[in-house]
Amino acid sequence: MISLQPCHLTEPSECQALVDLAVRECGRIDVLFNNAAMAYFNWLEDITNEEWNAICGRNRLVFFLTRAAWPYLKASHGVVVNTASLNGLMSFKTLGSLAHTTAKAGIIGMTRQLAMEGENTVFAQIPSPLA
Repeated sequence: MISLQPCHLTEPSECQALVDLAVRECGRIDVLFNNAAMAYFNWLEDITNEEWNAICGRNRLVFFLTRAAWPYLKASHGVVVNTASLNGLMSFKTLGSLAHTTAKAGIIGMTRQLAMEGENTVFAQIPSPLA
């Protein structure tokens, strides 16, 4: 097992360093599984600007790492697997989840776009009832 710690996935250069390490040690990248996230639930009136930016900004985690790995995934005809949430598709009356729902809907949209851009080279999916 290899590791790069700490690796701040919100920093493009650190995502690139992680991908470079994986390619150097393993020779290629076949699968990228984006599972890093943060769940935060609150009602519109109670969300601070900082909380909004922190939650919705988490999509950078998926974007930066996917962008860094994309050329290697294309070369190997690899797979991108992104974790989302049912909140990305539906709302729950008893759960204040505006930021969480917005962020997860973004991941779903990003995955659909990746699937289109990777046509014939990279497969992108979200495993769950969302698929």
